[in-house]
Amino acid sequence: TAPLLGRGPELARLLDLVGPARPGTPAVGGALVLAPPGTGKTRLVTELAGLLGAAGRPCWTVRVGLAPG
Repeated sequence: TAPLLGRGPELARLLDLVGPARPGTPAVGGALVLAPPGTGKTRLVTELAGLLGAAGRPCWTVRVGLAPG
């Protein structure tokens, strides 16, 4: 996967929202990412999930699409 460009502040904010991992303390947090189609939401969340997974932290994602009309 290509490096994530131009989304450092957004990625940092998401990492802050999910909370730091502390030994013996479950890190529970979440974020709702909303933006117009084609603005990189999926790519941003995929990067976040990869970072959390590499740190041994679980990450669940849900995609919800709106029906036209």
